[in-house]
Amino acid sequence: MLRLGLFGVAWLGCQTVPAPPPTAPALPAVTGQLALAPGAEVAATRGVLVVTWLTADEKQAFDAGKLTPTLGRSMVTRGAVIGEVDAAHPVGFAVHPPRGRVALLATLDVGHAGLPSLLGGGDGTLTGASAVFEVTGETVVAPPIALAPAPHRALPERCTGAGLTLEHVDAPDVAGTVGNPTSRRACVRVPPGYAEHPERHYPVLYALPGLFSTDAAVIAGYHLEPADMIVVAVDTSTRTGSTYLVDSATSGRWDTFFTRDLIPHIDAHYRTLARRDGRAITGHSTGGFNAVSYGLRHPELIGVIAASSPDGLDFSVWLNDNGAPRAWLREFQRVEHGLGGAGQFISYAADWSPTASGYDWPFDASGAVVDRVLQRWLANSPSAWLRDPARVATLKPFSGYIYLTVGETDEFDLRAPTVAFSQQLTAAGIANQLVVTPGGHGTHVEHMAEILKFCATKLAPAR
Repeated sequence: MLRLGLFGVAWLGCQTVPAPPPTAPALPAVTGQLALAPGAEVAATRGVLVVTWLTADEKQAFDAGKLTPTLGRSMVTRGAVIGEVDAAHPVGFAVHPPRGRVALLATLDVGHAGLPSLLGGGDGTLTGASAVFEVTGETVVAPPIALAPAPHRALPERCTGAGLTLEHVDAPDVAGTVGNPTSRRACVRVPPGYAEHPERHYPVLYALPGLFSTDAAVIAGYHLEPADMIVVAVDTSTRTGSTYLVDSATSGRWDTFFTRDLIPHIDAHYRTLARRDGRAITGHSTGGFNAVSYGLRHPELIGVIAASSPDGLDFSVWLNDNGAPRAWLREFQRVEHGLGGAGQFISYAADWSPTASGYDWPFDASGAVVDRVLQRWLANSPSAWLRDPARVATLKPFSGYIYLTVGETDEFDLRAPTVAFSQQLTAAGIANQLVVTPGGHGTHVEHMAEILKFCATKLAPAR
């Protein structure tokens, strides 16, 4: 997940951008023009152009680096996909913001990064913003926009220091057709006293990052004391955004990697309790979904599951709003689909409904269900597994060993599917702990201590 945990959805038809649903009343037409900033040094000038708008207050927050989940979602869902352009020459565009004081933000994705380009990432992205201006009438001309390379953000190596070891696990199976890197990172934290007690074996907590994130995004959060366990933060990022830890021709054989390569590698190189009651798995957002999904698919390997604000554990609840796809999801998918590259629902489709030439989507451009595809997605929704009595029987050992937490005001509507899944577990006779907290999608760090405490209490103790 992007660390903010943003989500998108895409529709049937890979080669055309579906039209947005009609809006009423009609918004003013704002025309504008952009060009390369004078003296800008760029390697490429052609890419997909997206123009979005911010209120004056949002622009101030954005300029200050305060990209909240709400602001990020708004930036995406308001975006107008202009299409592929060449910024070597001035480019005109038209957008439709509401009346009031706004600024326009333009992103040219020359590096084919996809959704990260719009949210401030992606190599080669060109960005620019207009000054704040007033939208008053039916037609307005916006101030000009100058495009320049987005600042390069070189992240420091975070898997360094006392108790931390960066492992590289050879994983040719995860390449897929998208060409994912096959040397995969795992940042391992051993507990205090590990070196001083060579006879002692420890339980292991596997920690999974969100969309677009790596092990570096989560390892810092799993160091609260006391925690007499080994923590393994795993890089699950892919060219499409994130794996969903299944075997996919498109984004690689990740279930195979995790099961056959990663867990055995950790057991071989560290003094672990190499059994199911000695392993827990956890994560936030996309990582939370993966923790639940992988854990329930492998009860022979995993004994404890904890998830914070997981992607929709019940897709039928998450995607639907009174029988239709949620409006913000329609807009999110429109922009993500128009950009291509990496994205949230592109990650889903790459794992669950790839085709030889792209992806199948569970909804068409009008929002109507394509049932044959939707059923493939629902089959990967953990809630669907709870309707199979034979499968439920294999999950009974998890009773009392599942922890779910979600924010009351989660910006991506994840409260309802998390609560629904918890209720479905209970109805299936699998006791679980559900904690609905104040706040939204990004407040999980405040509750990390409770997740660690739960896992430490439920895992077999070090011995």
